[in-house]
Amino acid sequence: MELSKKIEMFKQDLKDNTKNSSIFNVWAFIFSSFYFFYIDMIWYFLLFILLPYIIMLPFVTFLGIGIAFALAFAIAHLIAGFVANPLYKKYKKKFIELHENADTSRPVEYFAISLKRLIFLTLLSGGLYTIYWGFRNWKAYQQTTHDSVNPYIRAWFFNLTIINLAQKMKLTFKPKKWFTIYGVLCFLVFAAQIIIVHVGGKFASDAISAWTIMGIIILLAIAYPLCLVPLQLKINQYNAKKFKKEREKRFYPWEMFFVGLGILTNWIVPLYQAQNGLSLEQWSKAGASVGFIYRHTKAYSAVCQKEGYQLKNYPNNFKTYFAEDIKNLDEVLAKYDTSINEIEKTEITPEIRADAERAVYVELNDLRKFWIVSIIASQTNTPAEEIIWQDEMYNLMPFKDMCEIFDNIGIELLKSGKNANFLKLNALNQN
Repeated sequence: MELSKKIEMFKQDLKDNTKNSSIFNVWAFIFSSFYFFYIDMIWYFLLFILLPYIIMLPFVTFLGIGIAFALAFAIAHLIAGFVANPLYKKYKKKFIELHENADTSRPVEYFAISLKRLIFLTLLSGGLYTIYWGFRNWKAYQQTTHDSVNPYIRAWFFNLTIINLAQKMKLTFKPKKWFTIYGVLCFLVFAAQIIIVHVGGKFASDAISAWTIMGIIILLAIAYPLCLVPLQLKINQYNAKKFKKEREKRFYPWEMFFVGLGILTNWIVPLYQAQNGLSLEQWSKAGASVGFIYRHTKAYSAVCQKEGYQLKNYPNNFKTYFAEDIKNLDEVLAKYDTSINEIEKTEITPEIRADAERAVYVELNDLRKFWIVSIIASQTNTPAEEIIWQDEMYNLMPFKDMCEIFDNIGIELLKSGKNANFLKLNALNQN
């Protein structure tokens, strides 16, 4: 819709009291964030995408993720239904104030460059080039329409404002198809990059999954500039037809600044860190070693404490037995500006802690079962293998009693088992 027609429509809507009297908006209740996207309220579109996740946080602990999210989802939709009409009314008033005096007779001359330039510089800069690209286009729109948008802020948060920019371009180009979809795709690709980078590591349980996640990250990085191509193509076609101008061929200082900054932060610095950091094999061994230390110094204690017994001897006995190995590991990690404690903080996530405690619980329960069978066998002069286990037998030895026994004999069991040399076998290559 043309800007002038949209302003007139909003004025008519504000005069029509029947459109402003409804307390609850059924469409906003049904579609929530997508309703705000449809009416061009982009910031509320983003807010209502995040709102269910924000609302669910207080409920996750005692309801679980599934139920908490379902409840938060319903609450977010109810909120959208009640706030949509007053918010839309304010939006219409503000839109009229901002655009009523805009120069709608002059078309916007957006930033026209070759598709190869856009794709190559975006990839080369690791995506930072889009900040400059977004600034040039927002600046062109602001200077032509005298809209109150801040091109600097909108360019810096380009990945959040790309949808709105596509909508502004749609007003200029008047394409037949739903042009805004390209901005939505760019936002979704960016969101997918953020999610996979921050969450993907939790699913990288082995080398194959780690490489799979890396491949997804690379594909998303390639897809990002490609979703800008339809926008750039339309800009180039429109400028050539309307202004009889060729695409920009010279490079600008700030353009090169963002490309250089992107090369530095996304290529040079990571390459330097990779050359001076742990290799994938070393990192795997370090992670295994730190996990092993955490299990025996903290996971056993956590499980036994929950069962009513505080370990007094085993954690210290473990540290004493592996003292030299732990010291050597920390010395090697110090060369790479990290430590056992740092890796534990960053890599031992709540999920890993929970898994470790579950494994410890099963291990101690199996040991408890073995101990009970051994006692019954000695008291009844019956071979242990002939005793038929029944779960009622667990009552013969409370779990906390097993923890007390383990507290005194656990280190001897470790010394005689297959993990006696675990840290030595996982020693890092210091060369």
